[in-house]
Amino acid sequence: MGERPYRCAECGCAFAQNKQLLGHRRTHTGEWPYKCGECGKAFTLITNPVDHQRIHTREKPFVCDLCGKRFTKRSSLLGHQWAARGDRPHLCRVCGKALCKKSERVNNHRTHTGERPFKCYECGKAFSQKAQLVVYRRNHTGEKPLHCKACGRSYSQKGHLTVHWRTHTGERPFECTECGKTCSQKAHLSIHLQIHTGEKPLPLRRMREKLPEGVLPALASGHPQ
Repeated sequence: MGERPYRCAECGCAFAQNKQLLGHRRTHTGEWPYKCGECGKAFTLITNPVDHQRIHTREKPFVCDLCGKRFTKRSSLLGHQWAARGDRPHLCRVCGKALCKKSERVNNHRTHTGERPFKCYECGKAFSQKAQLVVYRRNHTGEKPLHCKACGRSYSQKGHLTVHWRTHTGERPFECTECGKTCSQKAHLSIHLQIHTGEKPLPLRRMREKLPEGVLPALASGHPQ
């Protein structure tokens, strides 16, 4: 592992470059000074919106020499090539798990240490991954940057948009192994399975409390409220 002389006084994370430490420190202070002019998404480092802009321009300058697939970021290309070749060069020292990307190894290591270096400056809730904090912050800001192409409805999380999209496509990927009934959401299948197991279903009110807002629409009549 290369030398990482720049260490965060807040959480102890170390970095090879001072600019990386600067960007990381902003996850603690809540400072996101660089914004995408297209969608308003904010970033801690000026290099991040450059990569992000390619989502809007659809520019994919990094090409796989094995299959021709194109990518917006060099790191995505490297991960793709390692996976294609079966290479997993990043080994976890604790459990021995081999991973394609360095970031995957870092995230895996935190499952062993319990480290949660990314903290919400508004409420103090901490996360092991920066992406988790970014999504969580939308609870405070009300930001819903993900839009349905069919009807324009907006969501804060990709998973919520995926579930909503199935209302347009009619896709029902979750199938009951007992009777073959299909459902658009895993939560709906879990409720349906209780018919076969005889398990008393949770009241709908408690089911909604357990699931993220917007994921569980009104269920069939007859389910206990």
